[in-house]
Amino acid sequence: MTYQPRLHTSMPPQETPAMKKRRLKEKQPPSLVASSATSSSPESTFSAVSQLPIVQFKRPASRKSQGCTRPGAADTSEMPADAGDPEILDLRSELQKKVDYDTTVKLGKRLHYKDIAGDHSGKSGKERKKQIRAEWSKLSAAGKRAVYERAEAELQLTDADKLHLRRFLMFARKWESGVPVRPSVDCFLRAKQVLLTYHDAAWVLDRPAWDFKDSAEPLAAAAQACRDDPFVEKLTMEMETDITRITDLMEVDSWSVSLELCPETFALTGALRLHAHLALVFTYKTQIANAATLRLAGVSPTHAKAAGPLAQVRSRNFAPLHYYLQMPKRGGVWSLNNLAAFKKFAVNPRWITTWLQSEHLSLSKAREEYVKCKMNLLSTLPNLEVVERELLREAISAKKRIIEQALRAELCKFRDVPEKEVFLAQLLVIRSRYKFLVLVGASCTGKTVWAKWIFGDPELVFEVNCASCPEPDLREFRPLKHKGILFDEASCQMVLQQKLLFQAPPMPVRLGCSTTNCHSYDVFLHGQGLMIASNTWLADLAALKRVEDRQWLVQNSIVVDVGSLPLWVAA
Repeated sequence: MTYQPRLHTSMPPQETPAMKKRRLKEKQPPSLVASSATSSSPESTFSAVSQLPIVQFKRPASRKSQGCTRPGAADTSEMPADAGDPEILDLRSELQKKVDYDTTVKLGKRLHYKDIAGDHSGKSGKERKKQIRAEWSKLSAAGKRAVYERAEAELQLTDADKLHLRRFLMFARKWESGVPVRPSVDCFLRAKQVLLTYHDAAWVLDRPAWDFKDSAEPLAAAAQACRDDPFVEKLTMEMETDITRITDLMEVDSWSVSLELCPETFALTGALRLHAHLALVFTYKTQIANAATLRLAGVSPTHAKAAGPLAQVRSRNFAPLHYYLQMPKRGGVWSLNNLAAFKKFAVNPRWITTWLQSEHLSLSKAREEYVKCKMNLLSTLPNLEVVERELLREAISAKKRIIEQALRAELCKFRDVPEKEVFLAQLLVIRSRYKFLVLVGASCTGKTVWAKWIFGDPELVFEVNCASCPEPDLREFRPLKHKGILFDEASCQMVLQQKLLFQAPPMPVRLGCSTTNCHSYDVFLHGQGLMIASNTWLADLAALKRVEDRQWLVQNSIVVDVGSLPLWVAA
């Protein structure tokens, strides 16, 4: 659901044609926007240290003045000039003080020009203005103050000008009276845009009947179940009502709100803990004294710190703020906004990559978001495929390690095999060729496991499945890591086709050969312990038609006839 932003426009009441002409000709002082400028003296508006006094700006009780403040939104008619407050609490920003000062000086110059313009009637306009500005600069602070005091009575002013003028004069009178001034520190928020987080103990759902253990994606299944829950439906309706209240209370250009399940809590404990985020972009830099002003469903917010594209908190770009709440993140239950992503503002593909990296987005949802961006697809989609493939490989490797640890705990002691010592002894000497070991026997006798553990660690033996293949695939073999290779179910015919390979010569052996050799690669096997585990080696050897082939295999191999006797010792 998308809301259209409200337009907040207001015109001064009973504006005369002369007032309108003056308003269009002379730029009005800016409303509250982001700035760090300060005011220091009646002649300078950009000094580093403000020497102006600080006073409290008291507002009448009204619905729009409860909880938020900004220039030009209040009436100062009831503010006494000599209120004897024991201490003044300043709720204004430095920018508000600057706007008050600049507006007052502008009105004072206007009245001063009106007073002495007749004395320079015989001069040209440029010369007359130069002379009047020079006379204004010669006035003392008290003289300028007297002009400021007459401005409201003798000039036609807009409501905004009256506000700034009255506030400045009250400010100056308090300074002269010596009333102590204390800056406001009890302020929940002073910003133009903000990201808020909402937590509550009542938002932790207790649903014993819900079971997501058998789901392919438990978190996604839990989020879907929450969407159909009556409590969550009521909660979202209350949030929608509060969003309307907040946007009516304050001038908000754009907003986004989302309700989510906490992925970390769900993964660790299985608890369904809901939390909400609210992103607000105000028309002006806004000050909010009480967090309860921004409550959702009766819960007051806390400030939130976002990662990735939102880390630059001083940035004026509000689009990442909204996209963070609108994207289909993991655990997302509900979302609402008045500024839709991809339609009202462009989405940078790097934002998607950032949230994918922090696991806020799944691979499938990230692919959908990349396609919506309609840019850089030739780089983002192939990159996503590589990420998906590598993540799958890591997951399989992790599962494999768990299985190996479980099998290692059940491993039994192997019985002595005399041929083992002969086979390993030859590997300790540098030779031009080595014999390979053949384990032949019935199935389930432990031939493969025995060969994997021949060097004391199965990670040192590279295993390759050779059933019904013309040559082994050794592209993942690492000679600096592995000490041996197990050719499982290798046939006599395959060995005869790769005689050089099974001699482990002191030279690279080329595999994958073809007419063009476009897929060929070299392997270096010198000193490696080559082993074969087979059920039919002796039968295949006897079936060979050429006597020379049988003789070569016999002379270059060490055969261990396991038979039907297991290679392990029963505990």
